[in-house]
Amino acid sequence: MVKLVKTFLYSSVAFTLLSGVTHSQERRLFYDQISTVEEPLATQIGDTTFSLRGSVELPTQISSTTKKVEIGFRGAFEVKAETQLENSLKVAASYAAEYDHLNADPFTDKVILSASGFLGSLYVGNVSDMLRENLARKSGVGNAALAYDSNWGQLGRWSAAHLSRHGPFRTGLAIDQNGKFELGFVFQRPVQTLEHKYSLRLTHGEFKPSGTANSFDTLSAEGVAELIYGSSTFSLSAGVERLKGPMTNGDRWFVSGGAQTKIGVISLSADAQYGQLNNQGAMSAALGARYDFARGASLNLGVNYKNADVLLDGVQLRKDDNVVEGVFSLRYDF
Repeated sequence: MVKLVKTFLYSSVAFTLLSGVTHSQERRLFYDQISTVEEPLATQIGDTTFSLRGSVELPTQISSTTKKVEIGFRGAFEVKAETQLENSLKVAASYAAEYDHLNADPFTDKVILSASGFLGSLYVGNVSDMLRENLARKSGVGNAALAYDSNWGQLGRWSAAHLSRHGPFRTGLAIDQNGKFELGFVFQRPVQTLEHKYSLRLTHGEFKPSGTANSFDTLSAEGVAELIYGSSTFSLSAGVERLKGPMTNGDRWFVSGGAQTKIGVISLSADAQYGQLNNQGAMSAALGARYDFARGASLNLGVNYKNADVLLDGVQLRKDDNVVEGVFSLRYDF
């Protein structure tokens, strides 16, 4: 009982202090920026374990649109408190934040409360992208960033999610503060020398084009297939999405695929995507590389391409004219 009260107090304090934060969650945060390989710094106080992990990075980028070399700073961290109750229920509270000097919206963060038991894991807070990260195609290495990939509609900032495992099957459901939802299923199992992973995700979300006040209600379905052989991963995804505008609807289809591998201390990846909305095309490609030269330290490279001119009801959804961007960075994860 004492442990339950202590954990509730930790969670309540964290949630109260951070619930006023309302920054955008469009970027895929804290999954690529913070290493999940390095062991986090951790200490135990009483029955509660506190851990810290993070990343600092110095990126240099050049774009074909500006033709300028920009040097910036990127930093991210996550602090987490977790404990196990007498009934074996694991409860945790975490806070993560990222600052990216070169991004138009430089600061964003998230707070998550969770409880895990034999019925699965329940998450509350900024968990709208949790199913997307677990079920979507694996992102490229280094500074590779594939534009327009997957469904465009997303859930709101605040939501609740449930993940559970049943043998080789995993299921998930997320519902945001506006009643929009995401439902997902994944099957993952090794067969001889290959590991197979197949997932399906259904999303009722909202898409807000950058630079406009317009929003579009969306409904999408996407399937993903991945094959893992040793240190190499090959993936393919395809999906459809309907965007509901003020006057007309837009029907979009999209496909993407990629491969990545690790050879000693070098990791490489290549990805490409193509889609159409009402016969208006959007294509992109990304090449990535990472060189791990010391524990937690790496050199990262990304060459990213995107080209699109997509409108719906007179609103510019995507606009890029053969943009090529190169990003090189020195990163340290801890």
